[in-house]
Amino acid sequence: MAAYYKFFAFALILADAVALSACLRFYFRHKRTYALTLVGWFTSRFLSMLLPVSIRLTLGWKTEQIMSFSVLFECLMMFLFFLTLLKSKNRYVALLFLLPFTVFAIEFYFLEHYYDIMYVSHVFYYVFVTGLLIWLLTNVKVQTHLIYFLNVNLVYHIIVFVDMLNLTFVSNSIEVASIVYPLFWLIYLTFDILCIRFFLQKHSIE
Repeated sequence: MAAYYKFFAFALILADAVALSACLRFYFRHKRTYALTLVGWFTSRFLSMLLPVSIRLTLGWKTEQIMSFSVLFECLMMFLFFLTLLKSKNRYVALLFLLPFTVFAIEFYFLEHYYDIMYVSHVFYYVFVTGLLIWLLTNVKVQTHLIYFLNVNLVYHIIVFVDMLNLTFVSNSIEVASIVYPLFWLIYLTFDILCIRFFLQKHSIE
């Protein structure tokens, strides 16, 4: 792993660690169920950065499987976050819970992508979560302090979704990757900083 990419990787791990710590602080301060789902989501993000880098540096193993399972877990955490904010629930909403498992199982067993990054599951995650966030912002009366957090998440997931759609093109060009990777690093870092800012602010929570 080149020193150039090591710097980016360790910076993201550090940012995720701080974001997770801030999220935990927010949860213990307010004890809201939705905050607990966010703790799970940020924990998965942190581990999905820390474990692959550690394993690759120490053992030299491929770690795409860790990222694939983490995106499934993060999808479930965001769906639970969605459910905690949803005012009215019905059986059709509950059926959405099965979608991430279905997509993951199809790609894992039938497309046999378990040896590589599960591209379909990743793209589905960003589409699925973007849809959930848009629904919350347009159809649910959420508490005022959460609107900022939802908007930050929405913009982040849309940007990464666009990046995922161009993953093949970017990965096949060293020149393009050298431009896009620092830009993605900056977006990722900015997202963590904005989330940290949200968690550390004093909120009037009902």
